[in-house]
Amino acid sequence: MVADWYDGFELTSLWSKDDSRYTLTLVNHGDTPVSGFSLGFSGPAPVSMDSPITGGRMVQRLSNYCEIAAPADFTLAPGGSWVIEIGKLDFPIRHWTDGTTTAFVILADGDIRPALTRPVGLAGSDATRKRGTMAMPVPEAPPVPVSIVPWPKLVEVGGRRTPPLGLAIMGENEATETVADNFTALTQFLFPGEGLVRDDEEGGYPVDIRFDRDLAEDGYVITFSTEGAEIAGGAYTGLFYGLVTLGQIQRGARLHPQSFSFPTEGTIEDSPQMRWRGCHLDVARRFYSSEEVKQFLAIMAWNKLNVFHWHLSDDESWRIEIEAYPELVEKAAFRGHGLDIPPLLGSGPENTGGYYTKDAIRDIVAVGEDFGIEIVPEIDVPGHCYAMLQALPQLKDAGENGLYYSIQSFPNNCLNPAVDAVYDVVETIFGEMIELFPSAFFHVAPMKCRWMPGPARPRPMPCARTSASKAPRLCRQRSCGACRNSSPRRARSQVRGKKRRSAAASTRTIAISSAGTR
Repeated sequence: MVADWYDGFELTSLWSKDDSRYTLTLVNHGDTPVSGFSLGFSGPAPVSMDSPITGGRMVQRLSNYCEIAAPADFTLAPGGSWVIEIGKLDFPIRHWTDGTTTAFVILADGDIRPALTRPVGLAGSDATRKRGTMAMPVPEAPPVPVSIVPWPKLVEVGGRRTPPLGLAIMGENEATETVADNFTALTQFLFPGEGLVRDDEEGGYPVDIRFDRDLAEDGYVITFSTEGAEIAGGAYTGLFYGLVTLGQIQRGARLHPQSFSFPTEGTIEDSPQMRWRGCHLDVARRFYSSEEVKQFLAIMAWNKLNVFHWHLSDDESWRIEIEAYPELVEKAAFRGHGLDIPPLLGSGPENTGGYYTKDAIRDIVAVGEDFGIEIVPEIDVPGHCYAMLQALPQLKDAGENGLYYSIQSFPNNCLNPAVDAVYDVVETIFGEMIELFPSAFFHVAPMKCRWMPGPARPRPMPCARTSASKAPRLCRQRSCGACRNSSPRRARSQVRGKKRRSAAASTRTIAISSAGTR
């Protein structure tokens, strides 16, 4: 049912799991008949290339985007419906968000009209559609007295007081004041207007912070008394995590006073069991602005995670400015009808997407450092490079005359190691990126790669036996024992950015991970 004022198109869909049939129904709520039109739609589940289609004809398909044309002799009258039966998807719809999420009508004159797109229904079911994460209720009688995530190694606290309105943090020197300032910035990101950090004149709970070199670098100790609390940290991150823990205790006791307490005596001690506590964000398939990424970093810091894995490229887009190749963001950072990359994963016909300038990258990296988070960039090569190849067609193999598809149904999406230009482009890109990211890790994802053989032969690659002090030796063996047996946890190559690398950067070894992501 649509509002009385709506005079556009409406698309509904129905999935039948018994016979794997997907039915689309387009309704014309306007007052003008249309003919010679087509329907563009996208969502996670791609229509199979060999799918039988009843009621229309497939005219374009890339991964999860599909365009189906109405029959030449068909007219969709006002109030009328057009039904399309799709016999096969690349994978079955297991959740209502797998179906079509955005659709639009392409009229005979090329004009684009958005369609009100309803969530997919399941044949024979009227169950309520659920989305997102379910909020877990706070128990009235939890098994622990204070609210802390993750749970520390030692919690020995007692007493109870009215939860303070905020924390008045006092550092012993400039270094500790920097920790306090960055923790304040974190709370303003996450809880604006709460005044979690405030002056003692405004009711702040006294908190003294200091460094204790006898503690682990990421470790801390909180000591409670009736007059306030003291936090000792082994280094910057330890002190920062101690403040996060105290902030969690304060918010838990203030928001859920029947469940959690704010102690007046005792000690809490903690240090991480895992050095790498990471979280991954894919901004290639769905773009997030710089402010959204900073918010994500703040959420990570509040949960004491310390590695941000930033997925910056994939088949669907390219998200980082490269000065040597401006085409990457000009052509591969945006999707839309009529662009090099069509609407995908529910994006509409409009120009949709974005990219991060180098200044934006530097700003985000600095925020990560303030929050104790290392940022590891990921660039997918040689697989998952459809967007990159649309922007840089010189990387395509002119002799490649076959057709292959990735698991996400992108055609010919791999860089070919037989094309010499590939090496120079990848080296240039990595060189510019290394200057932006101080992390010792750089994730390259060489997985699920296929290409059709052409007349050229791949260039020999640097051997893993090469030492950091010597020029790369080319491995000309078909199966090099040293390369095969080298540990994936160790640096397997050095990325050399030539002129784009500073003298300091040129002495740094970059550990390149070959772990793949889907």
